[in-house]
Amino acid sequence: MAGFTARTKEQLASEALILLGEGTITDFADGSAAGTALTAVYQRNYEEFLTCHEWSFALKDAALVVDSGTTPEDGRWSTVFDLPSDLLLLKYVYPNSDFDIYGTKLYTAQSALDIIYIYAAAVSTLPAYAQSALVYKLAAELAIPVTEDVSKAEFYAVAAKEKLSEARHLDARQRPNIAIKHDAGLITSRYGGGFIGPDWP
Repeated sequence: MAGFTARTKEQLASEALILLGEGTITDFADGSAAGTALTAVYQRNYEEFLTCHEWSFALKDAALVVDSGTTPEDGRWSTVFDLPSDLLLLKYVYPNSDFDIYGTKLYTAQSALDIIYIYAAAVSTLPAYAQSALVYKLAAELAIPVTEDVSKAEFYAVAAKEKLSEARHLDARQRPNIAIKHDAGLITSRYGGGFIGPDWP
């Protein structure tokens, strides 16, 4: 990927802290105020970031595997599927059908099901535009617990929204057609426009 440099969560958190006028961090468990705050908020913020948009780098397709050891109690459903362990948010099912999700299981009347979902992509795989948006999101989140400066929190909340908008625009240019396998062969669908998931900050 052109212009891509892998970064760790500590490096991205350090960039957010620098924006706030603070020092860098190499370990969230270092006992500092910044480390304590990051331990509390980083994972939630990262998962919010991944699920707030259909990022091209965080989408996967999968053919679900039947859980033959579980029998549906609800008469509407005949099949139980295991959901992928890295699933954060289900976006599409094929064929289009009704279903329920309980824990890590999906219940449906379909005998075979393909899905497209947002997965827990490693932070090291984020392209530069996504790294930047995440850094500003973290700065907005960390401003109060680390600096106790309300004006900084307000400033970076606005800046984070602007960075998110920029990142979504750039990501749209990377969006490929996504092919899903099914019994009839291959179909290709383009997904764009709206998103399902939390907005922030």
